[in-house]
Amino acid sequence: MARGIISDYDNDPVHEGGTPMPAPKEVQPADPGKKTSEILAQTADERTVKMDLQNAKCYWNDEEFSQGERVSAGGTCYECSFGRWLPIED
Repeated sequence: MARGIISDYDNDPVHEGGTPMPAPKEVQPADPGKKTSEILAQTADERTVKMDLQNAKCYWNDEEFSQGERVSAGGTCYECSFGRWLPIED
């Protein structure tokens, strides 16, 4: 999945199609007693993703999120990517 790009005119993150990306949803820190998808370490590596994960949902404290949706917890922003949370620079 391609990450958002920065527009030249207003410096706001946008999707590749040119529509503004919504601000990440503020959430509480992950509760180990609730369903939360795996949180991966930040990496610059591009990896091959199994096609069955293409539409995988992410969960944060039992709440479901779709591919590309973002949350922010404890000052860190995460993006749902193939059923896992990736830390991103907001």
